[in-house]
Amino acid sequence: MKPEDRNVIELDVRPMLTAKIEPFSAIMKKVYSLHPNDLFVLHAPFKPTQLFNVLSRKGFKHEAERVGKWHWKVTFWRERPGVASHSPAAATDVTRYGRSTPRTHFLDNRGLEPPQPMIRTLRKLEKIGDGETLVIHNDRRPLFLYPELDELGYSHETEEAPEGGYRITIRKN
Repeated sequence: MKPEDRNVIELDVRPMLTAKIEPFSAIMKKVYSLHPNDLFVLHAPFKPTQLFNVLSRKGFKHEAERVGKWHWKVTFWRERPGVASHSPAAATDVTRYGRSTPRTHFLDNRGLEPPQPMIRTLRKLEKIGDGETLVIHNDRRPLFLYPELDELGYSHETEEAPEGGYRITIRKN
């Protein structure tokens, strides 16, 4: 299929960010609604490098172009057209023989504005091993993180922390 034959879906998140609205859920809603051969064009005031990592794990390639001082245009497409991005990750059952108790990592995201807690959490999760646990402490319940964790195959539990905020325990299966 030629690029010019593809359906182009655009989203401009600059007004959202100006209004201090976290755009990640709007972006992911668009991504999940894409048909396999669609192109997704995102307009942002900065180069969204963390989004590149998130969408590459879903099979997307990207091309970024600076259009103006506060305007980046990023085009995303599936590396393998015909493969939908919204299928949940397959769960695997791993038997761990001869391993000691899995390590637990801690990450304090309090005082950070969205999307920083989510970005920091996803970065940390990329570095932990199978069977390890990450405990994060956030000011807010990370509603936009949960679908990502589910799709990546992580189990998670959330509880209100006695000192305020939320403590989320994430396990890499």
